[in-house]
Parts: sequence; structure tokens; C-alpha cells
Amino acid sequence: MTEKIKDSYDVLLYMSDQHTAGVAGFMGDKIVRTPNLDAIAERAFVFENAYTTCPLCVPARASFMTGRIPSRLGVFNNAGDFKSSEPTFAHAHAMKGYESVLIGRMHFVGMDFYHGFTKRIGSDITNSFWGYTTEKREDMGDFGRSFYQKYCLEVIGKGESPVSRYDQEVVRLAEDYLDGEYQKPQLIVVGTYAPHFPYYTDAELTEKYRQLIKKDYQRSECDSRLPPVLSKKQYATDEEIINLRSSYYAMVETMDAQIGHVREKFGQYLRRNNRKGIFIYMSDHGDQLGYKSLYGKQTFYEKSAKIPLMIEVIGKPGGRIRESVSIADLAPTLCEINGTEPLPFTDGRSLCSLMKGVREPERYVLSEFYDTIQGKEVCGRMVHCNGKKLISYQDFEELDELFDTEKDAQEENNIAKIDIDCYNKLKNYLIKFGHSTNYMQSYRENKQKYEVLEKYGENQTHLNQYTYTVPEDVRKVEEQFKRKKRKNIG
Repeated sequence: MTEKIKDSYDVLLYMSDQHTAGVAGFMGDKIVRTPNLDAIAERAFVFENAYTTCPLCVPARASFMTGRIPSRLGVFNNAGDFKSSEPTFAHAHAMKGYESVLIGRMHFVGMDFYHGFTKRIGSDITNSFWGYTTEKREDMGDFGRSFYQKYCLEVIGKGESPVSRYDQEVVRLAEDYLDGEYQKPQLIVVGTYAPHFPYYTDAELTEKYRQLIKKDYQRSECDSRLPPVLSKKQYATDEEIINLRSSYYAMVETMDAQIGHVREKFGQYLRRNNRKGIFIYMSDHGDQLGYKSLYGKQTFYEKSAKIPLMIEVIGKPGGRIRESVSIADLAPTLCEINGTEPLPFTDGRSLCSLMKGVREPERYVLSEFYDTIQGKEVCGRMVHCNGKKLISYQDFEELDELFDTEKDAQEENNIAKIDIDCYNKLKNYLIKFGHSTNYMQSYRENKQKYEVLEKYGENQTHLNQYTYTVPEDVRKVEEQFKRKKRKNIG
């Protein structure tokens, strides 16, 4: 893209939840059917090495909104709320005269349900205040525990779920909104929940993928020695893994169809109003899907930390971009594209120069995850640059893992003690960026604070005014799809 990107683009950003980057046709998957995303990718800028700043929903989304890494915001886990005083790209666009609209999911926790959006339509599927967890919600029925990574294997099956019904509702609301007429330019974020577990969705699609996945299935065992990784191992049979992947692939295909509908409606809106537009598709993090005996997120491996990201400047050519980029880059990118007030103190960097053809091979991307292992707080960090990834956990540095993500996509060969120059370069970047102990006291204090709020919020269900209520007809799971509850993992 050689010309300068002018301001005042209407923007529609579609954000899914837990979509592994590799499970998409445009990212090389030979099984999944994603015709709409593939068609958009032909016209868009596709970022082949995009990563989350944290492989967990709330920290990643706070980072996405502000352009800052989660620890600088004091958002360490899914109980975290980032302060209302933190400026977001929604604030910046509203100041410029945009209608900034959130439709559906963003996983805001606390008492600020807008964070700069001037309009919010619909609700979130997960709780918006502490204590009202899915495990305790009567409306979640049999699905309650299966929304958690720890219990995600308890329900694997075929049928309609709270997730499928919720996403249908969000897409309907988005299409209805795009049928309207508006004087202001629009910044619209549409948030859906699939393909996040529970692994339970359309029977016909699931069965189709079960037959395809079963043909080339190979079990993947965990070869890491890192205690923070080993603590997240779960056991599933080969049949269970095949079934959950089949369900996941089915959810991705369903999501692709929904994206196609929303993208078409957005195009109609732009043509009807003679507006220029940008369409963005992305997710907040991925899902391990049983690779390395891991499920869900909370690891720095490719299946969990890498995200799909494409930016379509409608009517302009795109291209494939290999540089490492971050979910935190979206906020400064949108602000630069539309000429808004720039956000202060961002860690992310605008992607506009890459979209203009400027190459940046030495582009470093940071991801972090704060955890508690055997009662002790531990910080893990990942840095990716130019096809190489270093994973390092505080107090376990002797077990650091370095992977060549281009030549070793399954991350089977740790080359930390082989490619010493690369290891030192990436390690020095982590050291230069800042030591994790700066944030550990804040992490401890937040844990104590949220424990109080959890107890308070358990009976304050009225505080969850933006929480979706699951219809009664999708609260039950057929007995054949229920797995015996397991309290211990690893």
C-alpha cells in the first residue's frame, strides 16, 4: 500500500474468542472450511505472525483496547479490571466525532462497561461483576463448569449450546445495527464467543469434521519440563481429543459463515452511505486443542499464543506480512489510520508502516502470563522476533525454551542451548524490557482484592446488568456427552 492512509474510515472489527490462528484456510489448514475468511484474506493484509500479549481473555482484551501490555495496566487474570482512567482507542475515536459502538462481547469486568464506547448493544456471555461465575449461574445449566479451562473436557458433544445461541444473537444485533442510517462515522466492534469451549456445537458439522480429523490424527504428548506448563496438563483419550477438535472445527466453520454475513452487511452500509471502510478480523488468543496434552489457553505455545489477524482496507490491495506483531498494535494502528488523538504510553506500535510496505525484520513482540504454582506467584514471558520464540518463566530460567516457529511449527525441538546467539538476543530483550518482580506485589494485592469482591458479588446478581441470560432450552446436555467430573489435573 503506497499511498498515505487517509482519516475518517468507518471501521468494523470482528473479534472472536479463542480462535487458534492455524485453524483457518488462509493460515494453511487443509481441513477446516473458512471460505469467507479466505476470501477476505485475498484482499486484506494478513499478519502471519500475530501474537496476544497474554494468553487469557481479560488481560489480552484490556491490552487490545489500550495498546499497553497487561502488567502495566495491573490486569493479570480474568478477575482483573483495567481502570476507567486508562484511555482506549474507543475514547480517541469518540473525541474525533465517531460513534464508537460495542456489540456483544468484550469481557469488561467491574463497574465500567463502556471504556470509551459511546454505545453498547447486547450483553456479554460471561459475568461482568465478580462472584457471578458460570459455575454458579443457574442459567448455564449443565454447561457451567465447562466454560473453565480446568473443566473444559467435561462436556464434549453435539447440539446447541449457550455459545451458539449467544453468537447468533450478537450477529443478529450487528446486522440490525448495520441496517441503520447514521450521521457520524462508525467505529464498530463486534464480539462473539466461539470457538471458545465448551466443545459442543452443531451435530452435522461436528460429525463431518470427526471423519476428516480421524484420518490423520496423531497423539501429541507434552515434552516440556517447565512446572507452569506441566501443571496445566490434562488427560483425554484419543477419541475425546478427536471429538473436541471436531467440535472446535465445526464452531470455526459456523463462525466463518457469521463473519461473512456481517462483512456483507458492512459493505452494504458503506455503499449506501458512500463511505470508506476498513474491516478487521482477529481473536484474543488461541486454544491448545490437546496438542502437548494441553487444552485451552494460558501457554505460550503457538496454538495458544498466536492469533489470526487481518486488516482489509476495502477497495485497496493487501498482502502477506511476516513480521512479528501484537494484539497491542491494534489501538495505535486504528488511531493513526483515522487521525485521532494518539494514545499515551502505548507499548504497541502502529501497523501502518508495515501496510505501506516498510519492512521491520527486528520487530519484537512480548507476551506475559502471571500464575500461581504451588502457592508461589510466577511470571512467564515470551518474546517472538523474526521467526524465533523464547519462552522464559521466572525461577525456572534453566528450563527456558527457544523454538524456530517457521521450521518447527509443532515446537518439538528446543534450541535454547544450540542457537546461543539467538537465545542471548531474545533473553537480553526480556531483561531490558523490565524484570517481572516489579509487578509481583501488584499481582498479590489484586488477588486479595478480588477475593473480597468475589464474596461480595456472589449474591449481588443485579450488578451483572450486561450479562447474557441463557435461554432455558439450551441449558441441558445429553447424558452421553457428559464426562465424569474431574477435580484434579496434571
